[in-house]
Amino acid sequence: MLTSLTIENFRAFKKLEMEDLGRVNLIVGENGSGKTCVLEAVELLEFEGRFPALFQVARRRGEFIPLTDKEDSLRLTPLHLFHGHAIQLGQRFEIRGENQDTDSFSCEVVPAPVGREGFVMVVTEEQTDDFILGLRVEWKMRGGIVIPVRESGAMARNMVDVSDWEKPTQLRQVRFIPPESLDRTSLRDLYDRIALTEAEERILDAVRIINPDVDRLAFLSLSSSPGAAPTGGIYAKLNNFEVRVPFGTIGEGARRLLAISLALINCGDGIVLIDEIDTGLHYSVMEKMWKMVIETARRLDAQVFATTHSLDCIRALGWLCENEAGYQEDVRVHRLEKPDGRATTFAGNELPIVIENRIEVR
Repeated sequence: MLTSLTIENFRAFKKLEMEDLGRVNLIVGENGSGKTCVLEAVELLEFEGRFPALFQVARRRGEFIPLTDKEDSLRLTPLHLFHGHAIQLGQRFEIRGENQDTDSFSCEVVPAPVGREGFVMVVTEEQTDDFILGLRVEWKMRGGIVIPVRESGAMARNMVDVSDWEKPTQLRQVRFIPPESLDRTSLRDLYDRIALTEAEERILDAVRIINPDVDRLAFLSLSSSPGAAPTGGIYAKLNNFEVRVPFGTIGEGARRLLAISLALINCGDGIVLIDEIDTGLHYSVMEKMWKMVIETARRLDAQVFATTHSLDCIRALGWLCENEAGYQEDVRVHRLEKPDGRATTFAGNELPIVIENRIEVR
């Protein structure tokens, strides 16, 4: 597990240091304080800065360059990854994490490369006219590559040869769950891995937090057309009902708990990142949600980073730490402060005291 995290010049942060990370970490703070940025930093660090992760982080936020005749099919820009939303020669961001060792991932703006120059080949001499800069991506244990950046600011994915740098290695499982949860394809793929195993019953137990009558789930080859609902093709068998019920009719909360539980069970010895964990959940089920998250993470040796704006969500976690034995040691709440990027950490045994004395932790 990560025990500390340092972020420099990445997105909202000039510098952020987070110490005393736990198994389950709830990140709170005002809008724009950088809660989601912390999740993205962990994602990039754990994926060793691999190209698909870099693109995924930008794609989720819609960080595109407008289409021009010269642009290729991927027109994502690294501009907004840097603190201050600007790219200049020598500008650099770095993410470091302490585990049993120190891992680090960095991106630096460099001149447009020609030739290998100690890194994986990315452009040929004839292709340099469109490139004015390069993005040097490095991870501590793997060296690095230079990604060409077009004059427009777009990263040119089709010009990058990452075959040597991205040879398969043993990576920890990492799963990012956005506020809108996971799409049907992702849910189906994760469910297929645990179908007809003991873990399937644990997934159903998570969904039963919302609707105790759920007996079984099935993913059918239905509603796969463009524009179909995110839960299209997912059906539930409810007790005392003869017909199968579209999963979407059970409610958004059930879908949220399905996504969270599937991600956790498929990330043994890995990391689950959950943005706005309380989305779609009524306050009355949050204690059970936290209990499921903590117990699953502990059983599978996974680590969780989640964000919230909800005081009910924080109170539910505090109640669990106060009234259920064995949960305090796994829990940390980290409050991010604007504009200095400072993080204040509350241990699980401090959380009930903080809530009782009405100390603002959001």
